[in-house]
Amino acid sequence: MTLIFIAIALAGIFLWLNYFKSIDVFEKESIVTIIISILIGASLVGFVYIYDAFLYVKIDEYNDFKTFLESFINDNLLKTGLLFVAFYLFQKFFKKEINEPIDQILYACMMAAGFFGAEFILYSNHFTLAEVLNIDSIFTIDLFVTICSTAIFAYGFVLKDYKKNKFSVPEFLIYSILFNACFTLVRILDDYFELPRLIAVFSLVFFLFSVSILKHIINNSLNQSPYFSIKKIINSSLVRNQLLIMFGVIFLLQFILIVSFADTGHAVSHILFMVFSTGYIAGIASVSLCHMKLVKGKWYAFKIQLPFYPRGYGGKLAIRGFSGDENDFLPFYEENFNLFNVNQNISTAQKNEDYVRINRKLFFEGDELGFLATIYKDEKETKVILYPKLQGVTKIDEKHPVVGVYSLNKSIDLKEEELDIEDFVLMYWQKMVLLEVKEELILN
Repeated sequence: MTLIFIAIALAGIFLWLNYFKSIDVFEKESIVTIIISILIGASLVGFVYIYDAFLYVKIDEYNDFKTFLESFINDNLLKTGLLFVAFYLFQKFFKKEINEPIDQILYACMMAAGFFGAEFILYSNHFTLAEVLNIDSIFTIDLFVTICSTAIFAYGFVLKDYKKNKFSVPEFLIYSILFNACFTLVRILDDYFELPRLIAVFSLVFFLFSVSILKHIINNSLNQSPYFSIKKIINSSLVRNQLLIMFGVIFLLQFILIVSFADTGHAVSHILFMVFSTGYIAGIASVSLCHMKLVKGKWYAFKIQLPFYPRGYGGKLAIRGFSGDENDFLPFYEENFNLFNVNQNISTAQKNEDYVRINRKLFFEGDELGFLATIYKDEKETKVILYPKLQGVTKIDEKHPVVGVYSLNKSIDLKEEELDIEDFVLMYWQKMVLLEVKEELILN
């Protein structure tokens, strides 16, 4: 039984380790240093154990406010403080390893994951069936909130080092504490209305908004990397699938535990219900967190928003992020290419010196990807917007993406963080074709 609890804790840690390793595309971190950060986080449980034994603040007379106050002191302040001090010291000893902003977020969050996993193992010996039934919620919502709150105070160090905000560290430490306090409040609200954790509405809403907070922190940190390259992108489908697999592993291990505590019938009914509750929000987080708007040096303004939005005229809900595959466009970044009619035979197309070049990425409603590009033709330059085709035939011959070519609307500032493609006029659909590089024979 203990081995299964350990396996669940390790699966939760590995889920986030693999996630941060996958999105850290510009300059990979040493796995040894990451493991050290996890072990440092896990060791903090010893301080919690000592605190609980000798210093725990107990409030005898209970009401909702005193319950909140006790949890705030003994849980929020203690754990946030321990992680903050550990990460502060870690930075001092591993200066050479922390050479880009995402490193600060990665190491702080892996400390938090190690701390969370070790604490889970410590208290799992006393778990009842009710607590075993909540493991999916613990490793979906609770662990995510721990990761997010840690990323918040680590982001203060990012702003201090890369945006030269000298007060950002104490400011974001306070934000981290308040974030945890808010989570404690929503838990109390769920308990007040006697909502089971699988359908705890307040916790669910808090979790969904937290996804946008963590995504914002990671996105801005990646954009400030000194190793930034437009040629390096996050493989969103791979990251999404890996997250879903790891959540599946945790749920499977939980199923085995429920069978051990109760019976197979109880386990099957719980898992089926869980797929449409915890599994659903785990899916939303997995899809949302794999999409980043990578633009060199861009600081996106913070805004709290749900990870999904109403798409199109029908108002169908969709998760924010590019619904195509950016890998299709990777060969065209920083390269010259042509635009041809979709049905045009490239081999018989007239060869000339005209070409197109992408200037920069643009992001549209729902974080859909587009491009500002320049068409060089007859010694004239014409700026257009290329917007990927997202339905039907999106690629020709498996290598030529189909894009809509839109004329610019001069009344719209292209520096806006989220544009609306409906504000631009579609001229025609074209396929993107790389220019053939011909080697010249040089005679000596």
